[in-house]
Amino acid sequence: MVVQNALDVKGNLRDYPLAELVVEIGQSQFSGSLRLAREAKKAIIYFRDGRVIFAVSNAREHRLFHFLIEQKKFTPESLAKYPGVANDMELAGALVRDGVMEKKAVDGVMADVVRNIIVDCLLWTDGEWHFSPLARLREDIDYNVDIHPTLMDYARCVPLATVEQRFKSVAEAFCSARELTPNDQLLPHEAFVHSNFNGTDLKIEELRQVGGMPEQGLLQGLYILWLGGFIFRKEWNAAFSPAKIKAIQDAKLARVKEAPKAADETAAAKQADEETAADETAETKKIPEIELSLDEYLERTENAPTFYDLLGIGKDADGTEVKNAYFGLAKLFHPDRYHKAEAATLRRIQAAFTNLAHAYETLKNPESRSAYDFKVRKELEMMEERRASGKTEAEQEADVTAISSWESFDQGMKALADDDYDAAATLLARAVHYSPDNALYRAYYGHALSANDRMRHKAEAELQAAVKLDPVDWKVRSLLVEFFEDMDMTKRAIGELKRYLEVVPNSTEAARLLNRLSQQ
Repeated sequence: MVVQNALDVKGNLRDYPLAELVVEIGQSQFSGSLRLAREAKKAIIYFRDGRVIFAVSNAREHRLFHFLIEQKKFTPESLAKYPGVANDMELAGALVRDGVMEKKAVDGVMADVVRNIIVDCLLWTDGEWHFSPLARLREDIDYNVDIHPTLMDYARCVPLATVEQRFKSVAEAFCSARELTPNDQLLPHEAFVHSNFNGTDLKIEELRQVGGMPEQGLLQGLYILWLGGFIFRKEWNAAFSPAKIKAIQDAKLARVKEAPKAADETAAAKQADEETAADETAETKKIPEIELSLDEYLERTENAPTFYDLLGIGKDADGTEVKNAYFGLAKLFHPDRYHKAEAATLRRIQAAFTNLAHAYETLKNPESRSAYDFKVRKELEMMEERRASGKTEAEQEADVTAISSWESFDQGMKALADDDYDAAATLLARAVHYSPDNALYRAYYGHALSANDRMRHKAEAELQAAVKLDPVDWKVRSLLVEFFEDMDMTKRAIGELKRYLEVVPNSTEAARLLNRLSQQ
């Protein structure tokens, strides 16, 4: 139990999500502990000057010995000989002393454990938090975990509707925290939002005027940049009030209270030893084991006709079933668990997690669930009618595919109209997945990809494939010509127009464009 101090701050994760708390603590450069509790689950994250330096959880999978075994670095028998096997810090020290692992390697594993704890806690949509600037670790304990990339991946997966709710006023202000470097992996619209900051504070209402971006794209970009540590946020309803921040920063902590052997885990690891068995039993009863491969998960999220199918639950599932299905999938397939995957695969995983989170946010709330059910009732009734009509499974799947394909294309075109090319690419990729032989879908998918410099080769490949599928469709061909124009490849654009006129010699649009390009 933590003794309440006048400097302590606490609240609920519904009001202030963990990701935002971590950023606030970092922005204020606080030192101390952030304790989290959700039902039987508990975790503590330790900070020093705003940096994440350590974390501990009462979940068995977050213990060092379990992580080493899961990563196949050791067998249970080889670790059992260490007396402090249940104590992360003692086990880490013993492995280094015995020369079994180098300190750098152990520190890397410990940082991974800390990161995994935070990733799991980021999924908590409710629960209690308690920050204490007095509860600190020994000075020699510092795993210096760079958590910003993890927070950015989290932000990219938050549904747009949820992001909008995190901004309460257009009077909120932001300023640049640092300049961009060649190693920063920002998406085009994120880099564009950051480019608007030139050493001055800008309010949301001002960014609306100078940015020229759709509202949702602007807010999402700001949220990602803030959680990523690229900008500071000001004049908002923060968890830590200005008065509390000043009190903590001004406090003269002459005698720093070392966390009750938190690194030695008296406060958390010992509690974990006592509670792990009970927690695991409770969790086993609440959340069934999910046996699903990554490919199967991606296939499901990309093809599911309804949120119920996406989560793998029935239409009559209660709130507990919805929650268990979401957390079971989120735990297995959070994007941060696949940060080493190929870029294309990682984008699919991020898009899938966004869809998963959107499904959960919609179905967990009775009001939004009722509205969603009303919206898709006709589709659900059609599905029931198809089953009752005696159509084969293949025919039913074809019907669902056609509907899903068109819906994805329609949403993608709306995103293009809003100049939200990242969202458009994700939606149009789904349309192409459903209907790979649809030339128009592939052409617009290539068009959306062309906005990203790193995807230009993929964009051209999609546009060329579309032309092969339908060589007489002027819209398809014109998008390829437009691509070559944008790339300053005038000769290739002219070549495409000439080839098109060989197939459709009476096309006035192609002839007019060819004449213009030939005169340049």
